[in-house]
Amino acid sequence: MQSTKGIWLVALLAFLIFAMPRANIKVGPIPLYFIDMIAALILLYAAYLGDAAKAIRYPYRGILAAMLLLCMVSELSAIIYGGKPVDAVYLAGRFLLAHAIFFAIPLMIRTPGDIELILKAVALALLINAGLMILTSLPMTRRATILTVFSIPMLEPAASQVVRSYLLQLDGDAGVRGRTLVGVSIIGATYASIAWPLVAYLRAGNFRLSLFWRIISYSAVLLAPLGIVLSYSRGAVAGAVLVLIAALLMPADRLRSSILQPILYSTVIVAVVGVGSSIFFFDRYVNRFSSLLENPASDVRETDRLFSYVEPFSHMWEHPQFLLFGEGLALDRLGIGEQEQAANHSLFGAGYYAHGMIWTVLFLVLIVTVAQYLNRQRRALRGTPGQVWSQALLLAYMPIFTLAAFAPGLANHPRSIMMYFFLLSLIMSARRVSSDGVHVVGRRQSTMNYRDRTAISS
Repeated sequence: MQSTKGIWLVALLAFLIFAMPRANIKVGPIPLYFIDMIAALILLYAAYLGDAAKAIRYPYRGILAAMLLLCMVSELSAIIYGGKPVDAVYLAGRFLLAHAIFFAIPLMIRTPGDIELILKAVALALLINAGLMILTSLPMTRRATILTVFSIPMLEPAASQVVRSYLLQLDGDAGVRGRTLVGVSIIGATYASIAWPLVAYLRAGNFRLSLFWRIISYSAVLLAPLGIVLSYSRGAVAGAVLVLIAALLMPADRLRSSILQPILYSTVIVAVVGVGSSIFFFDRYVNRFSSLLENPASDVRETDRLFSYVEPFSHMWEHPQFLLFGEGLALDRLGIGEQEQAANHSLFGAGYYAHGMIWTVLFLVLIVTVAQYLNRQRRALRGTPGQVWSQALLLAYMPIFTLAAFAPGLANHPRSIMMYFFLLSLIMSARRVSSDGVHVVGRRQSTMNYRDRTAISS
């Protein structure tokens, strides 16, 4: 399929986000992340396109503009609280890039070939992500994987800490929590849950894939559910369960088989090896759920999640400035901020301390309203060429809810915020392009009727 000039930058960003978003090079003491450099190039290219931006109507642009302003003020306010100016400006720049790509990427996605190229990049990234999760969990492959891949500082900034933390487990004969180059288990596995339906669509859509890409995409969706389970993260598994439930409830036959078959194969593999086998670590699921149900107050990991939804209100009563803006992340990196001892194991808790209550509430409102938008779009495109693509995007969006509920990444990790706005960019681009045909909302080349266009635009 024909693709737009420069779309390879978006495909490269997609690969880095879902495979190795922390890859970087050091310039003195400052790490320059590859995702940030590619995002900057995308913004420059979007600026080069110029008047093309006038043809796009961005839903939620008011919310996004307000979030970006509050985020910048919060990050720069760290200087006032005693943070280092260089750190504050550096983090403000990273968050600026993470938010701003939403306004640039939809300008560059114009043809079905663009969607195909991006999804191929996501497929390759998912294969790496799920593969590393499995290899670092199983005792027979853990040593070689950790000592080769995760010992490279360019790919894993915390290489020495990661290798050190695994040293006691390298020679063990039992399974442990897997890890990827995305980060800790819950983040890496949730990224896999998001990429999984997108790659399933690459297989289910009307793409003419070469043998190479058929193998890559099939291997990726085959390994994804097993990789998610071997993360031994309840939040990540909950996100995958949401994907499964949505796939079963929606009339998405073409996608459903690409999602259900890998789950069946993974279940058979685990059953044959044995749930109680030492190469697995399923006791963690049992122990964590037991702790949650029997006495959650006795475990700080459980109380932190609960208090992250309560503590910000009492804190804001004593520090009313946090209503408008937070203290940024520079102080947290120095270990001197309010976040250091705070319960912030959720988007609500972490977002409040980092960027303020209003930013956090706006983000939560955005997450919910985008899900509603996706559901309206799915219904409006029923029976049209874009139906399966809209279903895949809705499935990919489901794990965002568990990531927001159980992890702080969407608030204090620039890579996770960039992942969210990248996904949002694909969702907004779906108003203009599907892999099966072009439907530009409000224009003659639309394949939808007037009622469908109106439903999407509303």
